[in-house]
Amino acid sequence: SVSAGDSFLQILPTVPEQRVSALEQVVFAAVARARESIKIATPYFIPGPGLRMALIHASSRGVRVELVLPTHTDVRITLWAARSYYAEMVDAGIRVYEYDRGVVHSKIMTVDDRWCMLGSANMDVRSFRLNFEITALVYDPAIAAKLSAYVDRFAQQAVAVTPREVYGRPVAHQVLEGTARLLAP
Repeated sequence: SVSAGDSFLQILPTVPEQRVSALEQVVFAAVARARESIKIATPYFIPGPGLRMALIHASSRGVRVELVLPTHTDVRITLWAARSYYAEMVDAGIRVYEYDRGVVHSKIMTVDDRWCMLGSANMDVRSFRLNFEITALVYDPAIAAKLSAYVDRFAQQAVAVTPREVYGRPVAHQVLEGTARLLAP
C-alpha cells in the first residue's frame, strides 16, 4: 500500500489458493458504497450472484451503472454467457454497451469518479477465484476521473443494448446464452 495526501494505492494479488476472494469482496464493497456512478469496462463479464445483485441494487438506489463489453471476443462462450445477464441488467436500469470497433481488453472499474481499479482481473468468477491476477486499487479522484472518461469514450463509440434487442433475440440465441451461462464457471 502507498498513501500520499488524499490518494491511496494498493496492489491486490489474486491466487487460486485463497479460500476467500479478497478482490471479489473489494468489488462488492465498492459497488455497495457507490453513490453516483459505477463504470465497468471488461472483456469478460460473468458476475457471481453477489456482484449481480449489488449492481442491480446500486442502480435501484439511483447510481448510474454502465457496463462496456465487447461485441467480439476470443472465447465465444464467455460472450454468450455475458449476454445471458443482459436482461437482468437492462431491466434494472443498468446501461449496457457493446463495443464493436475492435477488442475491449481494458479491465477497469470506476466508482463515483473517486476510486478505481485496473489490472489483469476480469469481472468474472474465474478472475475472482481461480486465476492468478493482479489488480491496482486506487483512491485518487484525478486518476479515477481520467479512467472514467476513458470508459466514457468506449461507451460513446459502442452500441447501447436496448430491451427490444434483449427480448427480441432468437430463441436459439437465448438457449445458447443460457447454456453458456451454466458452463461458464
